Amino acid sequence: MLIMLTVHIFEQVKKMEIKPIVTIILLFTNIYLYVVNTDVFGVFNSWDIHGNCMHPQFIFASLKENKILCNRVFLSAFLHANDSHLYYNMLSLLWKGANLETNMGSIGFSKLVFFSVLFSQAIFLLLSWTTGWSYNICTVGFSGVLFSLKYVLFHEIDGYVTVHNMLIEAKYAAWVELVLISVFVPNASFLGHLAGICAGILYLHGKELLHLVNGVEIWRSSQRYIDISGRIQQGVETNVSNFHTAEQNFHTANVENDHYGYGNLQEVEHIPISRQQLRNKRLQKLEGNVHRPITQAQKLNGRSKMQENSTAQYSERNKTRYTYTVSRLGGKKQKSTI
Repeated sequence: MLIMLTVHIFEQVKKMEIKPIVTIILLFTNIYLYVVNTDVFGVFNSWDIHGNCMHPQFIFASLKENKILCNRVFLSAFLHANDSHLYYNMLSLLWKGANLETNMGSIGFSKLVFFSVLFSQAIFLLLSWTTGWSYNICTVGFSGVLFSLKYVLFHEIDGYVTVHNMLIEAKYAAWVELVLISVFVPNASFLGHLAGICAGILYLHGKELLHLVNGVEIWRSSQRYIDISGRIQQGVETNVSNFHTAEQNFHTANVENDHYGYGNLQEVEHIPISRQQLRNKRLQKLEGNVHRPITQAQKLNGRSKMQENSTAQYSERNKTRYTYTVSRLGGKKQKSTI
């Protein structure tokens, strides 16, 4: 079977106009570690499956001792249990790797493979720790990375592909294969394959998911911010006895009587605005056309001034009328003032 695999890989690579260098290196690495009894980094024996496999129980136990078993986390992805396991994984890698590397370039494909190895293993550990699945099971193989590559490769294809003689819409091919392999190959690691698909999703939609999470956090913060503002305003309004006390509380942020416990605030009223609104407000302020709302204190001062002006005008009118009357009684008809 290994000879058939080698011949098939050689023939397929020979037909390719653009040689996928990274894919060829990955194929050679997996086959070499399986065929040759190698001491990786002079420490880890590639034929020691049980000593290098992904085993969540051993890995989490080592973390408690502040140790990281790199061989179980990373090297296990490049080891295979038997000939058929290696054969089918390498055929899948040859086809997926050649297509992705041709479209993405060798550097882009290298980043994708590194991301898939790292996150498929990390997600596998996380799922095993949270669900308890495969917690005491030893797993090896490149299948998790291959499912990540499959998801990335088929996600953008608008059409149908054949999965085990079934015509499936391309973007669902990875999910269908996950179910079929778990049913017909009981020894296959369902959790490892699922972790690979999750790594592919994270690779394609990681930024969108991050923006979504940030948006939810910002929305929650704004809701709490508005809620606190509303409570403070309500507390001030229910704890003041007259207008002057309200004005004093508004300008000095004296919330000692506030029953909600939000003391030592610099401002009572907070109205969050967007960046564009803030920019427009600054531009209007520079142009001198900004609209400043009149506060209650300004209204009160204006009313006082109006009353003073009215009183002065009334007094002036009375003086004028009195002078005119006196002048008229004295025989003078002209209007005069004091």
